Formats: sequence, structure tokens, C-alpha cells
Amino acid sequence: MIQFDSQGWSLASYQVKWRDFFRFSVSRPWDFVPMEFAGVAVSERTATLETDRLELVCRAAEWGENRIVFDLEITARAAVANAALALVFPTPPGGRVTIPMSLYNNNPSTPAATIVPRYDGAGCDCILCEESRLPVKGVNCEGDGYSISCFLGGGDDQWSLGMLGDAIAATTGMVGCNGRKDHIYGSKNRIVEFDGNYRNLRPGERLRKRVVFQLELVSCQRQICSKTASFCAEPPCAADAGRCDHRPNQRPAAECANELPRSGCVQPVPDLRCSGAAVTSVAADRISANRPPAESQ
Repeated sequence: MIQFDSQGWSLASYQVKWRDFFRFSVSRPWDFVPMEFAGVAVSERTATLETDRLELVCRAAEWGENRIVFDLEITARAAVANAALALVFPTPPGGRVTIPMSLYNNNPSTPAATIVPRYDGAGCDCILCEESRLPVKGVNCEGDGYSISCFLGGGDDQWSLGMLGDAIAATTGMVGCNGRKDHIYGSKNRIVEFDGNYRNLRPGERLRKRVVFQLELVSCQRQICSKTASFCAEPPCAADAGRCDHRPNQRPAAECANELPRSGCVQPVPDLRCSGAAVTSVAADRISANRPPAESQ
């Protein structure tokens, strides 16, 4: 169930405060910090948040048991130079990250000495890619028992997407690669400088964007529930289901069905509490009741 209040928003067991969800920067290179709001008004599923320089309207245009479509409108209340805004979706540490055509689980097949996009999630590590460079405008972070994804909607305003520390981040165009701010991955195994997406906002100027958040939780810690896995819906349960080590796309459904846990499994749910968000564990039976059937992407 989605909920907006004066403190933040939540979906199922995932909760984020507004000050942690919205980050702002007016420096070069960018340095996103939590926003402090002078006023917060919440009506239905719309939140209006004000600072001395910005007004942010965040509306849940669509929602479901595991998905929210955010429509954002950002209006400058005063002139702001070198402006950059980020929406931050905290993730548990140590997740496996996928960014289409850029990063897959830290690109382990590439020799360590070769320069390619990397992300280990430590400290201030970052990888932020321009929206126009992504064949699929999305990023996914998954671990045992969870999968968190973010997608960018269309429109003329081009943003960027990736990871910022232990969080998925959608920003107004800031980039970073291998922990280096204002850099992108170039051709022939090179990282090159790029700082062309800072905004100089005039009073009354507006930015609009649609951002989609999706959360998948499963009741067994060692089962990865993926939208690409055809066998995640309701496989039969076996006595040793909790010890299943199979991952999506490694073996066909017919071979794995009897070894994967069904929705009634009572294995513990991982605690998803992490920095910047109050993400709590929920009972296995609650997750089982809310888990949607698998879909193809």
C-alpha cells in the first residue's frame, strides 16, 4: 500500500523521508545533500514541498502493490546557478547492480586492469549515466530477497540514472563514472570529463519528469525473484526449498520447479534497513500474499 504523509512516502515495507528522497546541489562538481523544507503540504497522493529556492510537487500518478509512478514538477522560486537535483532510492549494501549496456554486477568478466564502468558501492562511489545513452532507461539493484528498480519516463528534459553510494539515483543530468564526478565512460576504455548538464534556473522556470519505482520482495532469502524469470510465480515446494541456490536464467523452469519455494514458504525475510531510509522487514506471509505473478520485461 502506498502512503504519503508530512514525513515522507512508503510502499509496503519500504519507507523514505522527503529530506532523504530529494537531494540538491549548487556546486561544481556536484555534491548532493539532503534538502530541508520550510513547508510540506500533503493532499491525497500529492506532496508539495518548499525551500527558499525551489518548490517541488511530487504526485503518485499510478501505483500498485509493488510499483509507484512519480510525476515531478520542480519550480524555481529564485535564481539558482549550477543547480542539480536528485531523487534517491536507498538500497541495502552489497546489492548486484545492472545498468543496461554499462554495468552488470561490476562487470566481473573484464580483467581488473581494463578500464570499464565499475561500481562496488563503497562510500561515495558513483556511476550515473545520461538518459540518452541508455537503451533501456532503468537501473536495478538486487540481493537475497529483494529487487529494487528505477526507470525514467519520456519527455524532452533529459536526466541521468545510476547509483550514488548505496542508493539508486535519478538526477537532473549529473554524471559520474567509477567514483569520479563529472566524468563518463568514453570509447576505447577511457573515462573522460563531462560537465555539461548543470542548470541555471530563472525564477518561475520549471522542470518536469516521470520516475518509476518498483520493489520486489520474496519470502525466501536465497531465492532471487526477477521479472525475467519465468519460474518465479508459484513453483511447487520441496522439503529442501530453503536451500535453493538457483538463479534466474541459469536453468529452465522444468528443471528447477521442484527445488524452488512456493509462496507459502516461511523462511525469514531479510532486513532491508539502510542509510537514508527506514526500510523494515515484514512477515513472510504478508509478502507471499502481496507478491504479483511474474511478468516478462
